[in-house]
Amino acid sequence: GDYAMPLEAKIELPHVAPASLGAPRLLPDYKFLVLPPSELAVGYGDLLLKGETSEYNKYFDTAEDKLLAAITASKAKQKADLPATAKITFTSAAGPADPIVFGTNDSGAIVAVYVSQIESVVPSEAGASINPEASVKSLSGITSTTKGVTATYGDQLLFYVPKIGSKEKILLLGYADGLISAKEKR
Repeated sequence: GDYAMPLEAKIELPHVAPASLGAPRLLPDYKFLVLPPSELAVGYGDLLLKGETSEYNKYFDTAEDKLLAAITASKAKQKADLPATAKITFTSAAGPADPIVFGTNDSGAIVAVYVSQIESVVPSEAGASINPEASVKSLSGITSTTKGVTATYGDQLLFYVPKIGSKEKILLLGYADGLISAKEKR
């Protein structure tokens, strides 16, 4: 898969080998990092769902993580704005592409992963209907439904993952996210 994403402000990228040599491409199950790249999407997805209560929280440097802050605020607002006749659930999953992993000069890695975030809004009582908002409404074509709506957001994420035994934490270097599907529940 191709990844193209803006980088966070004030981020200092870890050093990699010069282009003439090329940075080593590592396998998704590379074990010499604080968290294997193959677990990164699941771990960050769990962090997006549970925040500080996530078992993965200890691995991530969240102090300057604008995506985490924005998604946490958005979920809280969605819950607060929801009518009493509806309920919302959030889940996440590793995206369809394998992590792309490049070794850094300090034995850490720069890792690109894909996380899918899924939100489902369903009526909480018989006969109630759901009215999707803005982008979900335009993508799904649904203005009202008694079955509910599922929206999937795709997040392309770029992390710096320190080597195993490091006191540093995993740092989000950049991201791109957007709504990729919206449909009526069956």
